[in-house]
Amino acid sequence: MEYENKSEYEEDLSLDKYNLHNECEVHSSNYVKWSERLAQAAYERDVLKESIDTQRAKLDQKIRANPDLYFDSDKKPTEASITATININDKIVEMNAELNKKNFNVNILSNVKAAFDHKKKMLELETSLYLNGYFSNPKVGSRLAEEDKEKTDEAISKALSKNTRLLKKKG
Repeated sequence: MEYENKSEYEEDLSLDKYNLHNECEVHSSNYVKWSERLAQAAYERDVLKESIDTQRAKLDQKIRANPDLYFDSDKKPTEASITATININDKIVEMNAELNKKNFNVNILSNVKAAFDHKKKMLELETSLYLNGYFSNPKVGSRLAEEDKEKTDEAISKALSKNTRLLKKKG
């Protein structure tokens, strides 16, 4: 089973570190959108649970009022047999299957909402890296830059001193 809007939440959760200002701008509205979807899914699941409970209670009353319609024996039905009869009722089975789907959607949306909390933290970390120059050109300390320049100058002088064409011009 797969959530129907998987590509939509995957897109909303993706992070473009080169577009942080836009990512920060839309993050809260995306968070609210998915939180509202979670609330709606939980509401629909809870309404279905209440319907199942109501349906179970009605069946229980019918069975207890007319046990002869549901059981072959002349004995009074046990609680376990009444519960089993209710559980195998086609309408109850169908409603329970629908409840499982609703629970699945609520679980997915709960995880999506939690993922937005993680995305917020990643936005904070990426912004911090950007502000600290992580994505800029490498910087070398002035002492290291001076030493590097001296070594380069020495290497050039040495290479030029070995050049036979230049030696002929001097001499």
